[in-house]
Amino acid sequence: SYRDLESRLKAAMRDRAKATRLLGTYLTALLSYPDRPFDTVELPEVGRPRELSKEVVYPKERALVEFVKNELAAGRRTWVYATFTNRLDVTARLQQILKKNGVQAAVLRQDTVDMHEREAWIAREVEAGVDVVISNPDLVKTGLDLIAFPSLAFFQCGYNTFTLMQASRRSWRIGQEEPVRVRYFFYQHTLQEAALRLMGAKVRASQALQGKFSSEGLVALTQGEDMMTALAKALIHGIDGVESAETYWRSRRQASRMLARPEPVRPAS
Repeated sequence: SYRDLESRLKAAMRDRAKATRLLGTYLTALLSYPDRPFDTVELPEVGRPRELSKEVVYPKERALVEFVKNELAAGRRTWVYATFTNRLDVTARLQQILKKNGVQAAVLRQDTVDMHEREAWIAREVEAGVDVVISNPDLVKTGLDLIAFPSLAFFQCGYNTFTLMQASRRSWRIGQEEPVRVRYFFYQHTLQEAALRLMGAKVRASQALQGKFSSEGLVALTQGEDMMTALAKALIHGIDGVESAETYWRSRRQASRMLARPEPVRPAS
């Protein structure tokens, strides 16, 4: 079903006028469809994506439940990020799936919890015994510390590199006594993987400005195109030459561990 939608979108995007006018709609549809292949809507010039069952718990959802339950077994709460939270909302479904698996989950919504009340809302939920909170990363990417949630799970990542970088550090704040774990969930060989791969290259580019150089980062720095354009090119032409999402984020995790490891104190000679 995904391949069918992808092929139709590719064909439509080869028409320059359509691609320019409908690029955002097409990319959002392809990124979100694997996570919500039901209640589909008609896409301009393309038609309606194939409708699948709501009753199935899909592979990425099962992987998220497994991760959350493993973290809970270790005494760790998890904050889950979902990017598409309006018409393509998945937060209520994730909450329902987690609750069916014995996980107490809450959803932080922009329309129900004002920005200035979010810290107090989080404290109340923790006090009430919540195991998981699900939200759009935009709601917490700056200004909020999620110390009570040492595990962060990106169920969806979108394609905003700044948001991803900021949201991924919400638990790694002063006062955090637990190791912080960040997990990114995606379907392999889909635009979700391409987005993570491209954002990895952009993160390396931003690190180059801070003196943390790598050849991949310098390449991304010189390209200078926005993520939407890069994703469109990845959809049509592929992204050969950029390492896999798993490889990149694993190397980033290893680098973070090295940075966090204190240097041994040697006695003065």
